[in-house]
Amino acid sequence: MVWRLKSIFLLLLLLSVGRPLLAQSRLLSLEAALQYARQHQLSVQQLGYEAEISGTRFKQKKAAKYPEVSAGLDTRYNAQLPTQILPGDFRNLPGQNIPVVFGTKYSTTAALEGNYAVFDPDRKYQVEHAKREQEIANNNLLTEQTEVALEVKKAYYSCLINQQKIKLTRGNLLRNEEFYKNTQALFRNGQLQPIEVDRARLNFQTQQAELQNAIQNLEKNLLHLKYQTGLPLDSSVILTDTLLLSAAQPFFEPNIFDLKARPEYRTLLLQQEQENLLLTRNRRLALPTLSLYGYYGSQAYRDNFSFFDFQEKWYPVAYTGAQLNWILFEGFYRKALVQESKIALKRSRSQLLSFERDYIFQTNDKLLTLKNELQNLKIREENVQLAEKVLRVTRIRFEQSLEKSQAVTDAENDLLNAQTNYLNALYDFTLARLEYERIAGK
Repeated sequence: MVWRLKSIFLLLLLLSVGRPLLAQSRLLSLEAALQYARQHQLSVQQLGYEAEISGTRFKQKKAAKYPEVSAGLDTRYNAQLPTQILPGDFRNLPGQNIPVVFGTKYSTTAALEGNYAVFDPDRKYQVEHAKREQEIANNNLLTEQTEVALEVKKAYYSCLINQQKIKLTRGNLLRNEEFYKNTQALFRNGQLQPIEVDRARLNFQTQQAELQNAIQNLEKNLLHLKYQTGLPLDSSVILTDTLLLSAAQPFFEPNIFDLKARPEYRTLLLQQEQENLLLTRNRRLALPTLSLYGYYGSQAYRDNFSFFDFQEKWYPVAYTGAQLNWILFEGFYRKALVQESKIALKRSRSQLLSFERDYIFQTNDKLLTLKNELQNLKIREENVQLAEKVLRVTRIRFEQSLEKSQAVTDAENDLLNAQTNYLNALYDFTLARLEYERIAGK
C-alpha cells in the first residue's frame, strides 16, 4: 500500500513537471526523422556540397566551347627611344650600318582579341568527364542518404522495440506486485512459508530493476536516434509511429532484380562510361588541333601625354588567322596511354560483373534470412501466448493450493524468457527486413 501511494505521488509529480516539457517536445514520425536527416545530417550536407561543386565544375568545362574574347589597353612611356639599324645604301654608303633613333615618348594600344578552338580532341572529353563527375557526385549523395536512412530506421525501430519492452515489463511488474500481495495475505493466514513470500518479493523487485534498465536503454536509443538524424542532442522527442507487433508483417519478394535501383551500381556504370571516354580521348590525341584567332586594335603615338585628345590621329591594326598544331611524334606516349585506358576499361567491366554477382547473392541471402527471421518471430510470438496461458493457469492452481509458489516462479521466468526471445526476434526480423530493402534497392 505504501509503495502504491509513493508510485501515485511520483506519477503526479512527473505529470506536473512533464507538461511544459511535453509542450516543448518534437513529435517525430519515422518519415519526419528521415526527412530531417536528409537535410541536416552533416555527412549528407558535406556530400551535397561536393555535388554542388561538381555542378559548377561542369559549367566551367562547358564554357570552353565558346570563343574567348579579351580587351586590352597598353600605354607606354619610352624613357629611351629605341635605336634601329638601317643599311647604308639609303645614304649611298654601301656596306655600312647607320644607327637611327626614332619614335615617340608615349604610345598607346587599345585592342580586342578573340580566340576560338574549332577542333580540340581534349575539349569534348573534358566536358563529358565533368558531366559524369557531377552524376557520380549526385549518386554518392544518394548512396549516403540511403545509408543514413538505414541507420535512422534502425535507431527508430530500436526505440519502438524498447518502448514495447517497457510496456511488457510494466505488465510484469503489476502482475508480480499483485502476486506478492496475494502471497503476503496467504502467509498471514498461515497458508504459506516465509520463503515463498521472499521469492515473490524477489521477483517483484527484479521487475522493478528491469523496468528501470529498460527506461535507461530507451534514453540511450533516443540519444542515438537524435545523433543519426542530426537533431540537437539536448532536444526532447516523442515517437509517433508504432510497431506492427504481429508476426504476419508483410514484405515483398521481388521476381525481377533491379540493379539500377542501387546508386552504387549507377556509379559503376558512370565510371565505366568515363573509362570509355578516356580511351576515345587518348586515341584522338593523335589528331591535330585547329583554332581561329582575330585581332582588332588601334595605336597612337604622342610626344606628349595627350591621348584624351581625340582630334589627333589613331592608327588601326587588324588581322585574323588560323593555327593548326599537329604533334607528329612524342616517343610512343599516346600508345602507352591507350593501353592504360584499355586495361582500366577491362577493370571497370570486371567491377560491374562483380557487383552484379554480389547483388544477386546478397539479395537472395537476405531474402532467405528474412524468411527465417519471420518464421522465428512467429514461433516466439506463439511461445509468449503459451507462456502467458501457463502462468495464468499456474497462478489459479496456486491460489487453490494445488501448486507451490516455485511453480508460479518458474512459469513467470518462462514468460520472461519468452518475452525476451520475442523482442529479440522482433528486433532481428526488423533489421533483416531493413537490410533486405537496402540490398534490393527499395
